[in-house]
Amino acid sequence: MLYLRSVWVRNLGDRLARTRVKGPGASQTSAGKEGKVAMPKVRVCLNKMSNGKIEISCLKPELGGAAHSRPYDSETDAKKTLLAFGCFTEDEVNAYLATLREIGPMELMKLGDYEITDEDLVATGFTAV
Repeated sequence: MLYLRSVWVRNLGDRLARTRVKGPGASQTSAGKEGKVAMPKVRVCLNKMSNGKIEISCLKPELGGAAHSRPYDSETDAKKTLLAFGCFTEDEVNAYLATLREIGPMELMKLGDYEITDEDLVATGFTAV
C-alpha cells in the first residue's frame, strides 16, 4: 500500500529498508559496531512540480540543516541523479518515478533516509546539504 502526501512511501519492496554505503566518504562522523564508519543519513524526497518538472530534495535531519532541492526537466535527468547517489537500484528508481507520474503536482514523496557521501551530493549539484 502506498501512502503519499508527505508520508513515507512503503511497500515498494524490502529494498527500501536497506541502505548501502558507497565509498569511504568525507562525511564520516563516528565509528560504529565492528569498526564500520557511520555517515549522517540524507533524507531524499521527490516532488512533481506544477510546471511538470521533477524536484529532488535532500536533507540531513541529524544536522538540522535546511533541505536543498534541484528541479529536473525530464525523468531521465532525475533518474541519473538518483542512481548517482549510489543507494538506489534502477528498479527502485523506476518504481518511484512511476508512482510520481500517478500523483498530482506538489505532492511530496519521502523516499527515506540513506547514507550518501558528500562527494556524491556535490557531484550531483547538492551543495547546500
